[in-house]
Amino acid sequence: MKRLLLILLAIMTISSSVYAEVESLSAIKHRQYEKVRPKQEALLRDLANTSDPRDCYNIYDELSKLYFNQLDEVPYIEKKIELAISLEEKDLELEGYVDMCRNYYDHDNTDMVKEYRAKIEQKTGAKGRYWVLAKYYEVESLFWSSDMRGAWDQLQELSRYADKTGDELDRAVVNVLTADIYSFLNQDDRAYELIDSYFPVLSKQSDSRYKQMAYVSAIEAMIYTDNLDEAYKLTQQWEEMVENPRFANDRYAEEMRWTVQLEYLTYYIMTQDVGGINRTMEKLWENKYIPTEWSLCQFALMRAMINRDYGEIEDVEADVEYLLQRRNRYRPQYLTVLASAYWNVKLYSKASKAFRDANDALNQSITENMIREVEQYGELSKRFSEETAIDDTRLREARNLHIALTAGVILAFLSLIFLVGLLYRNVKISRKLKQMNTRIEDNSKRVAAVNANLANAIKQEEISCRKKNEFIANISHEIRTPLNAIVGFSEILAASCENNDESKEFTQIIRANSDLMLDLVNQIIDERSEENAALHLEKINVAEVARTGLYSLSALVKDGVDLVFSCDQPEVMLTTDRYRLQQLLTNLLGNAANFTEQGSITLDIQVDEHYVTFSVIDTGCGIPKGKEAAIFEQFEKGSETSKGSGLGLFICRSITNQLYGKLYVDTEYTQGAKFVFKHPTMLQSMITDNVVK
Repeated sequence: MKRLLLILLAIMTISSSVYAEVESLSAIKHRQYEKVRPKQEALLRDLANTSDPRDCYNIYDELSKLYFNQLDEVPYIEKKIELAISLEEKDLELEGYVDMCRNYYDHDNTDMVKEYRAKIEQKTGAKGRYWVLAKYYEVESLFWSSDMRGAWDQLQELSRYADKTGDELDRAVVNVLTADIYSFLNQDDRAYELIDSYFPVLSKQSDSRYKQMAYVSAIEAMIYTDNLDEAYKLTQQWEEMVENPRFANDRYAEEMRWTVQLEYLTYYIMTQDVGGINRTMEKLWENKYIPTEWSLCQFALMRAMINRDYGEIEDVEADVEYLLQRRNRYRPQYLTVLASAYWNVKLYSKASKAFRDANDALNQSITENMIREVEQYGELSKRFSEETAIDDTRLREARNLHIALTAGVILAFLSLIFLVGLLYRNVKISRKLKQMNTRIEDNSKRVAAVNANLANAIKQEEISCRKKNEFIANISHEIRTPLNAIVGFSEILAASCENNDESKEFTQIIRANSDLMLDLVNQIIDERSEENAALHLEKINVAEVARTGLYSLSALVKDGVDLVFSCDQPEVMLTTDRYRLQQLLTNLLGNAANFTEQGSITLDIQVDEHYVTFSVIDTGCGIPKGKEAAIFEQFEKGSETSKGSGLGLFICRSITNQLYGKLYVDTEYTQGAKFVFKHPTMLQSMITDNVVK
C-alpha cells in the first residue's frame, strides 16, 4: 500500500508526456501473450513427439516459465508435480508445491496457498527449506489481503522455527517479512535497520527467489527512508546481476527484469525525472513477461493520472473502472483520481459525487478494519489472559500492533486529504518540467557531438594499432633471417667438435639459446593478432627448464661467482607455457649475472598446494630502497649508470600477468637482490574461469 500511496502522490508532478497513446489493458496483455505464443507452440510440438517422463517434465517446466505467475501456469505446474511423483523425485514434487503457493499468492488466493503449504508438511513430515518458502508466501498473502493479525501470527510461528533451527537463511526470511510489516506500519527506520541482517544472507543464495526477496525489500526500505541514491545504486547492481548471461535460463529472470524496471520507475517518480520515466515505461513492455493483474493495476493507475491531466475523461473513467473491479482495497484512492479528473474539466457535479463516494469508501474501510481489529484483539486478549505466564510478551506486542494499525489508518486518511491539496499544483510543476525537457534535449545534442569525436579517436587508434602490428611483423622477420643462419652453423660447429667435450658443451649452449630466441621470434610473427596471442600450455618438468636456464648463464657469470640450483624434488611437473617461463627466468638470471661481481647466484624452487615459487637470489649491488616497485615499469633502471635498456623486468611482469602469477622483490633480503616469481599450480582452470566470467 505504501508504494501505491507514493506513486499516487508523486505521479501528479510528472509531465503528461508519458504514454500519451491510450491502449486497452486487455490489448496490452494480449500483446505480451502473443510474444510467447510461438515458443509455446514449439514446445507443445516437442511434447507430442516424446514419451520420456524426464523430457516431458523439462518441457512442462519451460511452458510454465512462459506463463510465469499467470493462472495459465497452474496446469503446467500440476503436470510437473504428477511427473515428479511418477519419477519418485521428492525435491521436484516439493518445488511444484512451492510454485503453486507462489502463483496463488500472486492471485490473492490465501486458502490455496495454505492448502499447498499443508501438502508440503504432509509430504515431508517436518519443516524445512520448502516449508519456509511456502510460509513466506502465506504470510505475504495474508498481509496483502489485509489480515494483519493472521500475517503476524504466521510470522511468529516462522520466527520460532528459525530460533529453533538457528539457520541464518531461515532468520533472514523472517527479518525480510518483518521489515515489510514495519514499512507498512510507517516504521521505516526500523525496516531500514534490518537490511544489514538479511541482505547479505539472501543475496548470496543461488536460488533467485531469495535474491528477489533481498533486493525488493532493501530497495523499497531505502526509498521510504529517502535514501534514493543508495536505492538507485542497489537497483543498478540488481540489474547487472539479472542481465548476466548466467541468468539467461533462470525461471525468475523475466519477472526480475520486470521488477527491476518497477524499482527504477519508483525512483524516477520520486526524483521527478521525466526522461527516466519515459525510458522505463517503454522497457516494461519490451521483455516477454506477462504482467499480472496487480502489475496492470499499477500501470492503469499511472495512465489514469496522466490522462486526467490531458482532460481525457473517458479514458480516465475506463481505467478507474478497471481498477475498481480488480483491486477494491484501494477504492478510495481510485475514486479520488476520478474526482480530480472531473474537477479539472469543471464537471463539478460528478466531481462532488466521486469525492463523496471516495469518502464513504474510506470510512467503510476504516470501520471494517477497526471492527476486525477489535474482534481479533478481543480474541487474542482472551487467549493470552489464559496463558499470561508464558505469553505476556506477545500480548504487549499485540497491543502495540493494534495501536500502530490504528495510526496507519489515520495516516492513510490524512494522506488522502493531502492528495486533494496537491491537485492545485499541477500547472506550475508542468511548466518547470517542460523547461527541464528543453535542457535535456540540449544536453543530448552535446553528448552526440562528444560521441562523434570519440568515434573519430577510435578510428585513429585502430590505424595506429595496424601500423604497429605491421612494424612488429617486419622487424621480427628481419631478426629471424640471421637467427636461422646462427642455428644452422651452430649445428655444423657441434658436429665438428664431437671429440672435444668443452667445445661441444659451448656449442650446445649456443644452439640451445639460438633455438630459444628463434622460437620467441616465431611467436611474435605468428601471434601478432590479439586472437592468436594465447598461451601455449603443456605439462613440463620446470626443474629441467630451470637447470637449462641456469646452465646457459654460465658463460656470462664473472669469475668468482658461484651458480647454485636448489630444488627439493627431482621433478616438478607443471602445466605452463615453456617459452614464456624460460624467457622470464633467463631475464631474471641475466640481471643477476650483470650486477653480481662476487659471491653467488642461486635459483631456488619451492612447491606447495597453490604455487610453484621460483626465487633468483644474488649477492650483487641490490635494488635501491624505494624503487622495488618502479623497476618493473617500462625503461626503468635501478640507477642512471645501470646496464641495459630497462625493458627486461617490464617484460617479466607482462609474462607474469599472462601466467596469472605474482612477481615481486623480497625487501627483507639485504645481501643483494632477491626476485620471487609465484606460478599458480592450477593455471589451466584459472584461465578457463576467467574466460567464463
